Amino acid sequence: MKSELKLLIAAAAICAPVASQAALIARVSDGTNTLICADGNAACDLASGPAGAGVVALVGFVQSVFVSDIGTATPILAYGNMDITWNITPPGPQAATTYTLELSQDLNTPLPISWVGKADGNQFPGVTTSFINYAGSAAFLNDYGTVCDGGSSVNPSGAGAVLPVQSFSLACSGTYSGTNPFWLTQKITITTTGGQSTGDAIIARVPEPTTLSLLGLGLLGMGFGMRRRKQS
Repeated sequence: MKSELKLLIAAAAICAPVASQAALIARVSDGTNTLICADGNAACDLASGPAGAGVVALVGFVQSVFVSDIGTATPILAYGNMDITWNITPPGPQAATTYTLELSQDLNTPLPISWVGKADGNQFPGVTTSFINYAGSAAFLNDYGTVCDGGSSVNPSGAGAVLPVQSFSLACSGTYSGTNPFWLTQKITITTTGGQSTGDAIIARVPEPTTLSLLGLGLLGMGFGMRRRKQS
């Protein structure tokens, strides 16, 4: 049964629409300093493998921001999927500072494309986290009006604070049906007066109806084959 399932998954992948290789660019900012890193850039990309492998592991810090696991390599994530992990640890109380973490991937794929986005993590008092993703004509550009807004989570300072830490979960879904090529961007915005923020945000592509149909036919065929073997 296990071998049949593996064959089924492989067949669905082979029959799915073919998309071209994507470029991946990460941008991190604390409002004053900005770090930009593209996949395959030896000066800032720690990821193993050739350029275009779909991984960016930033070398460097923007103030106290550390970002890792950006654009996890396939086969964990497929074409059109993205992942950001972060840890923002200010040295102490500070004026409200806004950090933005962004990841863009250029896509040329059968349309429409649908995706789900989710950001989970923990934030200490004095932290607000928001999460959106969208399609645009260039990296980090939101000019197509296709926005998936996961909303915001607030852990206020003072009497209303959740001590010592508050967990959050932000989620949304989006669809783009415009023209190729285009860029898909996820953006996390974190404002803090000194509290720590840690989390992970992901965009996961939803399979096209054609792929789902092929998967359904494969499951039906596998069930029919098992039934015939039982009868014989």
